[in-house]
Amino acid sequence: MFTKETIEHYFLSFKQEHLFLLLLAGVSLIVALVFYFAVKKHFYKGFAIPLFSAAMLFFILGFCNYKNADRLRKICVYDYDLHPEYLKTRELVRIDSLMLNANIVFYISIVLMLAAIGMFLYFRRKINVQYLKGAAAALFLLALISAITFFIMKKKMINYREGIVEFTKEIKA
Repeated sequence: MFTKETIEHYFLSFKQEHLFLLLLAGVSLIVALVFYFAVKKHFYKGFAIPLFSAAMLFFILGFCNYKNADRLRKICVYDYDLHPEYLKTRELVRIDSLMLNANIVFYISIVLMLAAIGMFLYFRRKINVQYLKGAAAALFLLALISAITFFIMKKKMINYREGIVEFTKEIKA
């Protein structure tokens, strides 16, 4: 049964997921700065570069969606009561777009994990390239975290989308 509480619960979890990305960005940024400027080993300097890049990406994604979650929640709850056809025409389109983006990020994360494993194995025996081994390790770790996060988001979006479809199946758009 699709209710206002379902909408509230979805957007609360959406907001918490993006808060997690914001916290992950902050921790990644601090660790990247410490590894790059305080630790003298090349492995950690290589680890810091992808960590810093991912911190910036996670911050931008997390901040934009965290900021918009409450506004979207209020709009959807209002539409649930007064304009259910808007749930079908606007919210379904937004969810489909968001699911497409989550799928793209999920599959890119898997490709990055495979590339990081290949890169780490390629440079495994070479002693002079500790920098690249560190970059490969960080890339694998961040791609794994990203894949898990977006997989969880995608599952919640699918349930939310099915609820909207079930609720609005008799509405002519």
